[in-house]
Amino acid sequence: MTGQEQHHLGRFSERLAQVSPHAIVTPAIVALNVLIFVAMAVSGIDMMQPDGRRLIAWGSNFGPLTTNGQWWRLFTAMFLHAGIIHLGLNMWVLLYCGRIVERLYGSLHFLLLYMVAGLMGSIASLLWNPMINSVGASGAIFGVYGGLLAFMFNRRNQVPTNIMKEQGLSAIIFIVYSLSYGMRQEGIDNAAHLGGLVGGLAMGWLLARPLDARLRQEAGLRRLALALVVAPLVLVLFTLPVQNTGEEYRLQQQFLSDIKWFGEEEKRLVQRAEEWRLAARSERYSRAELSAQLEQELVKPWQAIHDRLVASPPLAEDSQFHAHQVLILESVTLRRDAFQLLAQGIRTDHEPSLAQAKALFEASNKTIEKLQELQQTP
Repeated sequence: MTGQEQHHLGRFSERLAQVSPHAIVTPAIVALNVLIFVAMAVSGIDMMQPDGRRLIAWGSNFGPLTTNGQWWRLFTAMFLHAGIIHLGLNMWVLLYCGRIVERLYGSLHFLLLYMVAGLMGSIASLLWNPMINSVGASGAIFGVYGGLLAFMFNRRNQVPTNIMKEQGLSAIIFIVYSLSYGMRQEGIDNAAHLGGLVGGLAMGWLLARPLDARLRQEAGLRRLALALVVAPLVLVLFTLPVQNTGEEYRLQQQFLSDIKWFGEEEKRLVQRAEEWRLAARSERYSRAELSAQLEQELVKPWQAIHDRLVASPPLAEDSQFHAHQVLILESVTLRRDAFQLLAQGIRTDHEPSLAQAKALFEASNKTIEKLQELQQTP
């Protein structure tokens, strides 16, 4: 470092110390995140891999609930973490970068930048995948790095060239590495990272002020007022295209409930069918009696299953369970019709009905095979 660069660095440090000697918001945010995680752990949540349902109960950004009116989840998700490693990494990065960025902007301006960036990250997650269950401070942290870039590369802030290059390069390396790593790893919400980065850059450009006490005071209220007007408008505008997945999720949950019920009923009916076959082989019953048993113990229950599944609203064609719903209903319909024909054929000793019933049973089995292949598809 040359003598001139050392002089500029010294002057920069002096001005920074004069206008913002301490960072109080960053440690407070870290402490809040840690306290919330401790509270989650005390409540019984797994500290290494928390269950998604428990995170939802604590306020994660779960698309079907967030988009269905629980918009506060955009905010609460910023303070939840999916395990102690997730928390530790995020808080370490926040402490490393947040304190210097807070001093560059001032505590109040930094807090606004952090919150808006975090909310932008949460909204970006919904825009990318409205069914996502997202937690973490990483969107806001990317916003902090965006704020660092916005401050360093804005000439009006009078940052010395060598500091601008050093800090800017450090931020760019972190951003590029983190995004590329997120692309290779499953479960990392890069949409939140990008949304937070954009939010931090935008807010940083609005809120940044020179490291001069007089200029900083003159520009402070004006820039803060502008940001307080612009930020809510932008956040609302970005939520408008977000798809409401609340109804889709409700239908999926109803479908899964129906399938659980169907599985239990199917096991019971398979047992009944086996008992009926044993009775038929015993030759103790007449054709009329066997037909009546079949209609009472198998045809009517399969009809009840069919009626319940038909009454359930159809899932959207782009739903991950749409094909499952179609195949299950097709299989149930085939088995119901097969048992009806079997009962009719036994009662009237009608060979064509018995042959057709056999063909329907085979078609039902093929449908079940298709469903099993679909369930095995990743």
